[in-house]
Amino acid sequence: MAEAVDSAAISLQEHRENLCAATVRALSGRVDVRYRGHRLDVDGAPTICQAPHLAGVLPADDPAAARGVADATALRLLCSDAGLHRELMPAHPLARVIFEFAEQMRSESACPPSLPGSRRNLNAAFEHWYAGALSAGLTESEIGQQLLVIFLVLRSRVAGWPLTPHQEDLCEATWFGLATDLGGPVRRMRRLRHDQRAYAAEALTVATYLADQLAPGDDPADLEEQEQQVRELGSIPLVGSAGDHAAGSTGVGQAGGSGAPAYRIFTTAHDRTQAARELGRPLQVRRWREQLGGIPRPMQPAAIARALAPALLTPRSAGWESAVPEGLLDTRQLTRLITSPGATDVFRSPADQPRADATVTLLLDCSGSMRRHAETVAALCDSLGHGLSLLGVPVEVLGFTTTDWHAAAAVKDWRAAGSPQLPGRLGGRRHLIFKDAATPWQQGHAGLGVLLRQDLYKEGLDGEAVDWAARRLIARPEPRKLLVVISDGGPMEVATHQTMGPGYLDRHLAEVVDRVERGGVIDIVGVGTDADLTAFYRQCRALPFEGGLTAPLMRGLVEVIARTAMHRSVRH
Repeated sequence: MAEAVDSAAISLQEHRENLCAATVRALSGRVDVRYRGHRLDVDGAPTICQAPHLAGVLPADDPAAARGVADATALRLLCSDAGLHRELMPAHPLARVIFEFAEQMRSESACPPSLPGSRRNLNAAFEHWYAGALSAGLTESEIGQQLLVIFLVLRSRVAGWPLTPHQEDLCEATWFGLATDLGGPVRRMRRLRHDQRAYAAEALTVATYLADQLAPGDDPADLEEQEQQVRELGSIPLVGSAGDHAAGSTGVGQAGGSGAPAYRIFTTAHDRTQAARELGRPLQVRRWREQLGGIPRPMQPAAIARALAPALLTPRSAGWESAVPEGLLDTRQLTRLITSPGATDVFRSPADQPRADATVTLLLDCSGSMRRHAETVAALCDSLGHGLSLLGVPVEVLGFTTTDWHAAAAVKDWRAAGSPQLPGRLGGRRHLIFKDAATPWQQGHAGLGVLLRQDLYKEGLDGEAVDWAARRLIARPEPRKLLVVISDGGPMEVATHQTMGPGYLDRHLAEVVDRVERGGVIDIVGVGTDADLTAFYRQCRALPFEGGLTAPLMRGLVEVIARTAMHRSVRH
């Protein structure tokens, strides 16, 4: 599980990313643009924009540069055929970097003079990266020096940006040696910038020439060494080859990626799905419930209900309201109107009564690292569930852990079977129902006290738990369905991690969440306990759990649910 981090800083970064994504959507007309794991996704896949000044994390210290990343990405989506670009992408790692930058400059050259603010933002994004590249020592190697020079030349000749005096000094000697061979292609690139295929032919000439000069080698075995040379530049990211996407910084690959083993389960013999109250004797369950009830609450259920009512209640017709001063004439009052011409309360109007049309599932990570938040999570869910019940919103509280540590029982079975390679998920999963949606709150909330049982918390198989919770939620009749996952990071089950390799459980969680999000039936949101969940959830927020059950924490969770519910209302 992830270590605790600054939830305020995470929330601020998420806010910047949401603004950036909204800008890209508005400018490009693409509605499928979101940030995931600090990486901009388009239609669920990493964006094609891998030019050096766009490929990193959104600048946190330069708002203009952040806006420039958004504007540059929107221009790329508007002006570049991604399929054609992938088709023409060269194989050589250095050539890919240059070819990618050249296509980005072609796209940015399309920014019209009528958008001077966007042009300033584009310049800020590049200058922010450029300053960082100089500080990182990019010009201290021959490869870095020549790459930086060709970037500046392409930016000047294709996109029309003037060079600063410092940039002119940097380019002068290097470009003088290259201009004889590359001057012609670069001039033609400017003229052909409105024809992607013709432009790409000249860009390939420039890219392959420089790659051959700086890192020659036709043997495919040389590619790994060439990629390592690019990695060592620091400020220059690798660019994915044709048909691939560059790896994100999170280490979480796309679900179903090439070469990744499919998710499977070695044995279900040790899996359990049960009511949480079964994990304790009746006396213990009552004692835990009493202990939970004694935890102070900074926000009362009635206040929670008032805060969530606008998002979760929908006006429904409840007949007619009579004796009102305006509306439709009530024919039953005709006699009175004749005998008392001055009467004003002879009308009737439709009466609307707010009713709940949503259901909420809280899915709780009960892995070992969540033990320290047990009281906070239990009291938070108790207050929230009570508040939702006052609105008539069905609430389900589920949890997930494993049946034992390190898959002890399943590992015995695996060894007895001859320890086959890549066995799949080993640990026995335990799915817990703390409170089901069908049971009224007052009759069903006793199981929440089991969250205080210390030996409950073991390991986590998040992907299967999200899938299970989503399937239960889909079976509910309410038209709006919200799934709130409270966790402190990605999944971890040691035996599976050791036999299947790092990233196996992460990829499965990302795949399941992506499937739920794309299904459109459920709105799913990740709530990080001082943890960043953007690698897994499009909608997520880090909240401050370390301080216990505080008013900011409760208000934060209420706001998350309200926004998620309103997101569903706006979409539909």
